Order: sequence, then structure tokens, then C-alpha cells
Amino acid sequence: MTTQADPSPAQRAEYDLERLYRSEQLRGLIKRVRKDRRLSRPDFSVTRRSPVCGSEVTIEGTVDSRGVIDRIGYRTRACSLAMASTGVLVQRAPGVAPEEILRARHALRRILSGQDSSATAFPVWPELQCFSAAEQLPARHASILLSFDALVEGFCTSSHDKPFTSPRVQQL
Repeated sequence: MTTQADPSPAQRAEYDLERLYRSEQLRGLIKRVRKDRRLSRPDFSVTRRSPVCGSEVTIEGTVDSRGVIDRIGYRTRACSLAMASTGVLVQRAPGVAPEEILRARHALRRILSGQDSSATAFPVWPELQCFSAAEQLPARHASILLSFDALVEGFCTSSHDKPFTSPRVQQL
């Protein structure tokens, strides 16, 4: 009787990614951003493009007087993973302070790097955990982070960038 060898890390990554692409969670996140939703008068608008796959995401936002995200607009011409991460951002970012966005982006980076693949990485945004399947595919990380990076850049270029200058936030 022969035993089958354990799958290689690359084979496991391919299986995990295929399972992710077929998941209802990913499909649901993508549905949220399938149709563009632009803002008529955004405080900022940032377009980011992944040099690897060509995914392009535009994130627009309005910021209230407290420096909290009021509304999010978007345009996605992107792969499924970039669209899904945009779906998470669009669902979770309104009403959120910049520090939480930075913590979410930091948690997503930790998940992608394999430092924390559990839901405890950032329990406030549990949807981020689905991206752990892309850990073994570093070429996909930039596209997954596109929307988060665009939102942070938007905050930094808007007149409401003060929260990003605090020492606590700069550590993230």
C-alpha cells in the first residue's frame, strides 16, 4: 500500500486560493463593488494600479469635521482579490477614524505575510481573514492592498490628515 505524499506549500497555496475564489464570501464582497459608485464632491480621490496584474482601483472619500470617514466612493477595474478587498473597505470604512483604517491595513499585511492567519488579527473586520489564502502568493498582495493604500493616501492628501501625524499612528 502506498501513501500519498503531503502536498507541497505551492500546491497547498493553489488549493487554498482556488477555494477562496469559489467561496461565497469572496463573491459577496465582489458584488458590493461590481458597479462603480462615485462621489460628486469628494474630499479626496486616489487611483492606485498594481504593476503586476494591472488592477486599478479609485477610492474617493468625504471626511467629516472630526476626521472620520463619512462616505466612500469607488471605481474598480481589478482582479477578484482587489475587488473583494475593496468590498471589505466599502462596507467597513464609513464612520471609521483613520487609526482604525491603519490598524485594518496593518492586520491585512500581517495576514498576507503569514504572521497572523487567524480572525484575531483584527476581529473588528473579520472579513480580512479570507485573504490568508493568498499568503503564499506574494505577487497578489499588492492588488489586495490597493484600496487600503489608496484610502490612506487619500487621507494624507486631504485637509484632514492630522490623525496620521500622531506618533501612535506612525508606528503602524
